[in-house]
Amino acid sequence: MQAVVFQISSKDLLVRQISTKTVKNLLRREDNGLLEFKLSVIKEIHKNIKQQAHSRFDPSLLDCLVLHEIMVDEGKAKAVDASSKKKALIHD
Repeated sequence: MQAVVFQISSKDLLVRQISTKTVKNLLRREDNGLLEFKLSVIKEIHKNIKQQAHSRFDPSLLDCLVLHEIMVDEGKAKAVDASSKKKALIHD
């Protein structure tokens, strides 16, 4: 996957489009077994974005990353909420 992520900033437009589509399809999958893998892919994308010109990245991929971060934060918020509810039940 590192090779695919590396290619999202390729100078070759076709290579960039194919690798971006591949990454976006992976991030769209709702398989909870892929969460750790998806997080590592996002970290690799983040590294790549810091090292390359932003003009080489498909704007929809950047949108996808923002939406994915929101979903991750929402998941954390739900986990914190569930934990708080458990603690409240214990103390009642």
